[in-house]
Amino acid sequence: MKKLGPHEYWPIELAAKHLKTTVDELVHAAALGRIQLCINVFRMAEEVDAIRMSRPFRPEDHGLPADNEKSPFQIEFDNAQWEHWNRTKKGMPAGIYELAYDDANRLEMSAEGKISMTWASRYDGHDWWIVELAPAVDVSHKQIVMLQEELEKFKDSKVNDRPKMDAREHTAYLNVIGMLVHLLRSRPGKELSESALIQMIQTLEMRHRKHPDERQVFGLSERNLQEKFKSARHSLSMAGIQLSANARGDGSLGLGAH
Repeated sequence: MKKLGPHEYWPIELAAKHLKTTVDELVHAAALGRIQLCINVFRMAEEVDAIRMSRPFRPEDHGLPADNEKSPFQIEFDNAQWEHWNRTKKGMPAGIYELAYDDANRLEMSAEGKISMTWASRYDGHDWWIVELAPAVDVSHKQIVMLQEELEKFKDSKVNDRPKMDAREHTAYLNVIGMLVHLLRSRPGKELSESALIQMIQTLEMRHRKHPDERQVFGLSERNLQEKFKSARHSLSMAGIQLSANARGDGSLGLGAH
């Protein structure tokens, strides 16, 4: 792993020790979008494709009058987009990429303690780029680094004062998710695949938004739902409950206690 100075990027274990918190707490804060974490995959993969992200347009940045006809929601959305674009001011060194909120959430919920990443984003000091990495990299806590300014942000904020979820409570949530998913997929006469259930959840979420242009509710992306369902099955399996691979439409739960 490329060595980085303490005033650039801190290895996550060292950052956690300095902040008197845990690596899991920092990953959780990143999953909630409260801090930015990065990954250091220097010499682990190469960029085989790169797409420049569109910079949010603001009329005032081009000497144009502000659009006063925008709704309060649109103004808030545009401001959030601009704030997100400017989440860092420094160009990222070679091999450093952002750990996106969704990827931080996948890592937090991963039963294996690692995730595979093919796509990542980086800032070159002027533009954000979405890049394809080859080969795909396995990311665990060992690859995570924290920018000095993010360390200060965490230190000054209240994100590290929130009530902590212990391991038993975390397991309980996974077990409940696993059982509910299986019940929904096993309704008599209405067998559902996991992908169909995910599509139903996302359709339901979209229908109940206050505004059709609102962002998707955090945590309900297809990739995140797949990861949570997988972790839930693993948790139940570790408890001695094996869910059948396919939903059954005969009303049976298809459970086997060992």
